[in-house]
Amino acid sequence: MKIRNNTIYFKSTKFNYYNEITGYKSNTIRILTPEENEEFINFVEYNKNKYINICRSDDSRKEFTRAITDITKIGELLGNMIYVISWRGE
Repeated sequence: MKIRNNTIYFKSTKFNYYNEITGYKSNTIRILTPEENEEFINFVEYNKNKYINICRSDDSRKEFTRAITDITKIGELLGNMIYVISWRGE
């Protein structure tokens, strides 16, 4: 995870990336460490318009950016927070 201004950056597997960019799967589930969670909460609270950028984890330089439509905290696992981040499929 990386955050720059109003955009959060994640990597995705080749299979998931295809489903995400085509809109078949317009969300991602992320497990964040306590340190990442603190940064994430600041991102959520201080940015009215939020975006997600997803690139393929195989360093193929393929990526896309979408406006975030929903962020839901769905639980906690061993001190880490679990979120579903959704966007409108295109």
